[in-house]
Amino acid sequence: MVVRSGVRIKMGKKLIRGFLYLGLSALVIFLLRDSLWEVLSSADEISQIPIWAWILMVVFESLSFICVWWLFKLVLPDVSWGVIAKSQLISNASSRIIPGGAATGGAVQYRVLTGAGVEPAAAGGSLAATSILTFMGLFSIPALAGLVAVISAPLERDLAWGALGGLILLVGTALLGYSLIRFDKPLFFLNGLIDTIAQRVSGWFRKSWTVKPSRLNDERDRILAAIDGRWLKVFTASVGKWLADFLVLYIAIVSISGDRVFEFPLLLLAYAGASVLVMIPVTPGGFGLVEVGLTSLLTSAGVVAGPARIAVFAYRLLSFWLPILVGAITLLFGNSKYLSDTADTEATSLA
Repeated sequence: MVVRSGVRIKMGKKLIRGFLYLGLSALVIFLLRDSLWEVLSSADEISQIPIWAWILMVVFESLSFICVWWLFKLVLPDVSWGVIAKSQLISNASSRIIPGGAATGGAVQYRVLTGAGVEPAAAGGSLAATSILTFMGLFSIPALAGLVAVISAPLERDLAWGALGGLILLVGTALLGYSLIRFDKPLFFLNGLIDTIAQRVSGWFRKSWTVKPSRLNDERDRILAAIDGRWLKVFTASVGKWLADFLVLYIAIVSISGDRVFEFPLLLLAYAGASVLVMIPVTPGGFGLVEVGLTSLLTSAGVVAGPARIAVFAYRLLSFWLPILVGAITLLFGNSKYLSDTADTEATSLA
């Protein structure tokens, strides 16, 4: 009875959080409704983007996802490309439609990886490592693009704040990563916290949890050994993920802007600023925030409002809506067994 009561209380809290999240999302979208509708109404004009541009945009968006899979493969060399790709596609789609954003996506990917036979510590450690590496890749873009833009010309206030914010976030993420690599105490503290919470939660479901104070430290050493001598590949994968995604937006802008010339660093800075909005779990996948924010930043970077809205709509169509569809198809037809309690451990064999 105590276990059932605890489960009911936990489910009740989840429902309340879910309704609050949906209410907040609805409020944000309502406040942005006019600007958001201007972007969405550009659907009638995306025929202005030529076929060759659509082909290139699909190629670069696919390349962006491949870079993410490559990064995971570097951290988890013994896991097949298929398992990595499926887990990332499903988690990516989940983070865009389920409350919680990246945290929800990470939890889903953890479940898929462990369901495929990956050790829980390895799955959790790889998610933490790849998150830090991809964040550093993203935050390095506005920092470097802002530096180049400042040298060439003064920045608009919105873009200047984006450059400064990117630099601060880059330094903060780098310090966090360095502290986790260099020192043992932060990991021991975090490991103890995880063990305490896991023991309490596992009791609700009558399952045991093995306490291991060095779990995270061991996993850190494993990851460092896996990517030793491969830091250039890690850097290429983490930055390539964002650059390939940016090129989708850039191609859309250039293809409908005629002979107009743009400052590449300014467009890159606008993109990086909008990418940070995706990480704010106010609306699913940053819906509304990204459309409105990115359009505004692009106009600050010199893009005419009309083409900016069309380009943003096309970009979000490929980077937001299409991955949701692909993730759903992957879950329905190629991966449901990985979410079950009895997974096929052979999925962790080398590709």
